[in-house]
Amino acid sequence: AQVHPGGAQILEEYGGKDVTVDFYEMHRKDVLTKYAKLKVGRMEGAPAPAAHAPGEITAIPFAELPAFQGQNSPYYNESHRRLAQAVRAFVQTELEPIAEAADLAGEYPELELRQKLGAAGLLAIGMGPGPH
Repeated sequence: AQVHPGGAQILEEYGGKDVTVDFYEMHRKDVLTKYAKLKVGRMEGAPAPAAHAPGEITAIPFAELPAFQGQNSPYYNESHRRLAQAVRAFVQTELEPIAEAADLAGEYPELELRQKLGAAGLLAIGMGPGPH
């Protein structure tokens, strides 16, 4: 309780309950990332988390642009949302599984991956120093 900014009262009030929704409503993404190691697990009898489709826009506050979570915006429209979902889905399905190993090995994306990027309407580029 000394570590929590809300003090002991908030912990006592919500202790032993499923407060997933309340927790995500009160904490920004950077707070969730910073304290992810402190999560213990799921409560006994709690339903399994729903599987998320690749590219899905999350309802976690501050994790997305407000326009993607239903707020009106003069700048973003449905085409921006579709683009974000398409890029995110491609990254989650094609890049995340191989990115760390390729980066540590210093490998540039294979021709097949660059062709998949092109077919998805995306461009593979090199940034930073070194040959491109």
